[in-house]
Amino acid sequence: MKNIIDDLLNLVIAQFRLSLDSPHGINHWKRVENIGVYLARFTGADVVVVRHFAYLHDSQRISNDADIQHGVRAKAYVANLISQGALSLSRTKNASYS
Repeated sequence: MKNIIDDLLNLVIAQFRLSLDSPHGINHWKRVENIGVYLARFTGADVVVVRHFAYLHDSQRISNDADIQHGVRAKAYVANLISQGALSLSRTKNASYS
C-alpha cells in the first residue's frame, strides 16, 4: 500500500514556489503534522484531515512574509487536484493520489 502522505508531499513539493528550506517549507509542514497528530489524540480530531492540512495549508505561499491570500489559493489548489482526479477525499477518511 502506498503511503498517501508521501504521495501528497510529492504533489505539493512539485509545485511549491518557495524554497523547501524556507520558514513555511517542508520542515514546517512536518512540525505541523507531528503536533497535529499528537493533539488529535486528545481532541478527537480526524488524523487524516490533520495530516492533509499540514501539507496543504502553506502549499500556495508566494512569500514568507505577509501573504494573506495563501489560504484562498490553497483551497483552490485542493479543488483543482480533486477536479483533475489527482486527489480524492471523502467524509469517510479515504484519500488517494494519482
